[in-house]
Amino acid sequence: MANTCFHNVYVGSETGLLKGVHVEKNAWNNVNTVEKLDKNNEICCMCWGNHEQTEVCFGTKSQFVHSYNIDSGEWNETETCSGGSGKFCGLSKYEKHYLTAVESGLVKVWHENTDDVVEIDAGAELCCMCHSEQNPHLVATGGKENDFKLWDLSNAKQPIFKAKNVRNDWLNLRAPVWVLGIQFIPDSQKVITCTGYHQVRIYDPSSPQRRPVMEMTFDEYPLSAMTIRPQGTQVIVGNTQGKMGMMDLRKGQMVQCYKGFAGGIRSLQCHPTMPLVASCGLDRFLRIHHIDSGHLLHKIYLKSRLNCLLFASKWNPDVTTMTDENKADVKEKQVDVMDEGDSDNEDELWAKMEAVKTKTVLKHKADKHITQRETKVNIHQKEPVKRPHSSENKTKPNKKRNKKHV
Repeated sequence: MANTCFHNVYVGSETGLLKGVHVEKNAWNNVNTVEKLDKNNEICCMCWGNHEQTEVCFGTKSQFVHSYNIDSGEWNETETCSGGSGKFCGLSKYEKHYLTAVESGLVKVWHENTDDVVEIDAGAELCCMCHSEQNPHLVATGGKENDFKLWDLSNAKQPIFKAKNVRNDWLNLRAPVWVLGIQFIPDSQKVITCTGYHQVRIYDPSSPQRRPVMEMTFDEYPLSAMTIRPQGTQVIVGNTQGKMGMMDLRKGQMVQCYKGFAGGIRSLQCHPTMPLVASCGLDRFLRIHHIDSGHLLHKIYLKSRLNCLLFASKWNPDVTTMTDENKADVKEKQVDVMDEGDSDNEDELWAKMEAVKTKTVLKHKADKHITQRETKVNIHQKEPVKRPHSSENKTKPNKKRNKKHV
């Protein structure tokens, strides 16, 4: 049976439900069903099964990988990728085989033939794994006290690049390491990372320098999500406090800020061809912003806490012709749900409230009462007696008397 409903965005939730979103219709539905809403079914990571984006693959906390065929609307056979300990922190496809990474540091290519299985020990407390689209044999890893490493799947015994920690601070203290996100910069050999200490760093494996060639900071909280624009000149980051901004890699500074969040951001992804960025996180909303203007174009409530998303490249809306009237129509289409921490809704609420004016009569009465009281006090007070200066009490010499004695 063919799938008659086309989804623009696929979102994975903590409850194990895969949600398909039709952005223009402001509608969504659960693609799969689970017997029990349990943390073990949590969707940790997602990827496309092919370049045509007709298959959605996602890995759960219990180390199962599911795949869904969009065209036929059917589910493929579930594969068990149990190895190592912890939940998935990365999922991709390598030569039609699954490439997974777990928190214990095991990065593995699951092949039917055991001789062709590739295993990498990327180090303990692994937090992220990124597979290069332009160079499929390259994999980047990083985690807590586990700095950025670059691996070659054709020869995975040793990393081809291992980052070196930055220099000690002005107190000669070692800088802690906590890599939470990794992305390959398009049309370049450089790799960009974001850390739990609000740093954005760029590494160049082609150069002899193992320390970052550029470092920037964003806000004060851990950067939990990151995506890079297809042009490769700007990166968008989001942190655990619901703040999101775009940083220019050429200028080394923030150039755009995005508003409207009420919780930590867990996943970001840019559209391949349009200036759009999709985000989701703990506040249960899927948001789509215009990258250049920063306007919030769509906001859809999905009921569950969200972990990851996939942005379909087939959706090509005409975002360049948005006028003020269109923006008003978009706001009307948004779900009427008030977030306690949403700054935009809070500003609208304060704008609708009437200003309370104080009565000036009371103020005049109070001033009059104070002046009358001060007057009574001044009347009862006695004027201070003026005493002559001590020098004035001295008797002046009598010149006539002195003359008589003479």
